[in-house]
Amino acid sequence: MQKRVSTNPRDRIAGLAYLVDTVAIPTYDTTQSEEDAWLALINAMSFKSRAELLFLYPKPGNGKKHWQPSWEQVMTEMPLRHDELGARIFRKDETDDDCVCYSNVINSDEVRGLAKESKGGPRQGELIIEKGTSTRRSCPLEIIADHGYPIPDGSYTLLASKGYSHWVIGEMQEGKFKKRSVFRMADDSEREMLEVLGVGEYGDISLC
Repeated sequence: MQKRVSTNPRDRIAGLAYLVDTVAIPTYDTTQSEEDAWLALINAMSFKSRAELLFLYPKPGNGKKHWQPSWEQVMTEMPLRHDELGARIFRKDETDDDCVCYSNVINSDEVRGLAKESKGGPRQGELIIEKGTSTRRSCPLEIIADHGYPIPDGSYTLLASKGYSHWVIGEMQEGKFKKRSVFRMADDSEREMLEVLGVGEYGDISLC
């Protein structure tokens, strides 16, 4: 869709409605801006398609919401590859754009090694998971960022996909999750270890 040429820029958004999973096709409105037409399409998407926007675009949104890419970002950046995410994003109310993500939430774990911006290939860093109950110890795991967007070293709130393969990293701001970036696990054995340990807890988290 990025390479398609159309007389009316909104035509590309209308065409995209037939390529993504939606619960309804938004009304075609020639008076809307591209960004408003894109937001209308997001509101009409299934909860799984919305989760793909959160987990697969490396940067936070530069439009009205941090969790979703703007139309400009969709037209200039490529989403990352993915497996089944297992996350869901629901609208709080059909009359507004506030959304809640149902996902595996992990609080206050450390990410490091991805602070430098890169224009090359994937970068490798570490996720520090606190393991154990009676005697807690740090467990460093290898992670990969398939993009050049910098992620400063620090402690973050994390959202993990089904099977712990894909992650969204962010901070809590006034009770809402503010997306910073994304990464994935580098090693299947470490990912499987997280499954065995049952790291995190599934629940609803409000997005900003």
